[in-house]
Amino acid sequence: MLTDADFLVGQVAVGGTDVLHDLATLREAGVAVLNVAWQNDPPIAGTGIPYAKVPLADSRSNSVGLFRAACAVLDAMVARYNRVVVVCNSGESRSVAVVCTWLVSHRFAEDWPAAVEMVRAKRPKAKPTRGLIESIQPFVSKAVYVERA
Repeated sequence: MLTDADFLVGQVAVGGTDVLHDLATLREAGVAVLNVAWQNDPPIAGTGIPYAKVPLADSRSNSVGLFRAACAVLDAMVARYNRVVVVCNSGESRSVAVVCTWLVSHRFAEDWPAAVEMVRAKRPKAKPTRGLIESIQPFVSKAVYVERA
């Protein structure tokens, strides 16, 4: 079950699709869901839970544009709903990569390695795959910083 302790900077959490088994808790907590797994489509329609999907592969096959889209959707969801859980199959790689990039772009973390350590403090099994990191490196190295209010 997702708790307040799972959220980084109070707004974003990383999870596997297992968090989607407790839809009532997500709805009651007012948590939106960004699914970045291409192979999972949870039965979330009609539940009242804000939901978006940007399917990423856990390999080198992602385009920088697709990764940029996932980060933009996360930005928009945080702005609109405040609390968002980003999920992929096991919550170890794709969701971690998107959240780490968000943390760096909003200067909650100094750089990508620091962001990964922040996520690991909440989710010890977090470990983006080498292929995924290589596919998004051009985006991560040119990340635009967003000023926090």
